[in-house]
Parts: sequence; structure tokens; C-alpha cells
Amino acid sequence: MADRSSTPILGRLYSYALIPPPDIAHPLGLLRARFDPDRAAQVPHVTMKLPFTLGRTLNGEADLLSLLTRECLREVSLEVDLGEVDVFDSCGQHGHVVHVRVALTPALRALHDRLVVALARNGVETRAVTPEREMELFFPHLTVAQGLTAERAVQVLGAARAHHEPRSFQAERLVLGRSWDELSWEVAQEVILAAAE
Repeated sequence: MADRSSTPILGRLYSYALIPPPDIAHPLGLLRARFDPDRAAQVPHVTMKLPFTLGRTLNGEADLLSLLTRECLREVSLEVDLGEVDVFDSCGQHGHVVHVRVALTPALRALHDRLVVALARNGVETRAVTPEREMELFFPHLTVAQGLTAERAVQVLGAARAHHEPRSFQAERLVLGRSWDELSWEVAQEVILAAAE
């Protein structure tokens, strides 16, 4: 039987993300389960690269993890500042998205842009967006619920605000996520960042 983790599969999607510690992830997971039960199994995360498929030079998850490790070799843990709960209209298949705002710090921007450029150099394919446009559109956040109507988003927004308190955390790991349908995601591998200096 072939090793599925090293064999590219047409249509398999990948992404890179920061994962908050359990004391933040757990309450966010409970909110997700309450307001977006179809995606309740997703690990709360800050997307650091839009979903992509393998390109011409990367041969599988081992290559994606190697690339992530190289780009994060000297990366120290990042301070991630969580703000208020808010809502945006995704203008696409995700409808209205209730989310926790994440401050766009220079360190977060630099890491995001470095990952986007490194993957573009290796030929990954990101649907309907150039690397330049992806960097321009970077909007870090933690999703609470998506696919909502405008009316439902207002209801979820009020309830989520009542259960959320702005705070910060040290992001100590980056993960490689994978999906076959862009609805359910799982953690494939992770890279631990260096200790904060």
C-alpha cells in the first residue's frame, strides 16, 4: 500500500496555521460547536496561508513540512493579540463569518508573507489569487462560525461577544493542515517555533 502522506493526491488541499494554546482553543471550540456544528471538529486556528494544492516541485506532506521548518528555523514564538468578536461577509461560499479579530503585527505579517512567497517559488496553486494579492488581503482571525445569513450572524455575534474576552497568547507552533473538501480540516504535522528570546 502506498504511503498516502508522501503521495500527492489530486484535489487534496493544504494550509499553514497558528494554533492557540488549549486554554484559548477550548472555549473557542465550544463556541464553534454551538454556532457552527458542521465544522465543530476543526481546531481553532489563525490561517497563515490560504488553501493550496501541490505544484510542480513539492511531492507531498514531507516536502511541505520541510519547507515550513526551513522558513521557521529561526522564528521565535509570536505574540498573538486577540481582539473583539466581529463579523464580515466573505462574498463567497463562506457567507457571513463571525470571528475573533487578530492584531496584524509586523511579525505576523512578515511570517505570512514569507510563507506565501516560499510556497509560490515552489509552484503551489492557490485558487483564484496571486501571491501578491494574497499578501495584500491577509486578514488574520479565528473563525467562530461561517456560512451564516446576515440575520443569523447578528444573533451569533451577540452571543459570542458575551462569551469572549480579548487576550494574547504566545503562538509556539505552526501546523500543516490538510483537507479533501475544504470543509473539514485536520492537523497533518506541526513545527515548534523557537522559544521567545
